Amino acid sequence: MQKLPDSFTVAQVAEMLGVSEKSVRDFINSGEIAAVKVGQWRINRQALEDFMQSRSNFFRSKARKEALAFLAGDDALPADEDRVLVILDYPAPDPKGHCHLVNTLSQTVRRGSRFRWTFYYEEKSRRARHLLQGDLPLVLALAAELDKQVGEMNA
Repeated sequence: MQKLPDSFTVAQVAEMLGVSEKSVRDFINSGEIAAVKVGQWRINRQALEDFMQSRSNFFRSKARKEALAFLAGDDALPADEDRVLVILDYPAPDPKGHCHLVNTLSQTVRRGSRFRWTFYYEEKSRRARHLLQGDLPLVLALAAELDKQVGEMNA
């Protein structure tokens, strides 16, 4: 029997999504990615596109919810203090560099600082979204350093 056209193995999907093969199998087992098992799992192009679209909307929705919570004062930071929310989007063919920047720059924040950093990666558009919220001077300093390092990373 011939291999179905426009279908992918778990390894191929993992590479395309930038995740582990275990993650892809978890997505299959949870029903997030439709797949057929004939010897090994096969994922067709439409199932993969559907998964990527659902994830894209999921992350966009989460960012919107966080922004609305911030505006309503329902986020984790005290509403009685001056605070700011900055949303930065960058083209990012690979999310790993951005994950590393989040980890590295977060370590520079002084303990006890009123600050929150949320990072999302949108696979379909290959964009990294950073939501920084907290005290204005800290957020501005981190946003400037993030912008500088992303520029160097993409150069």
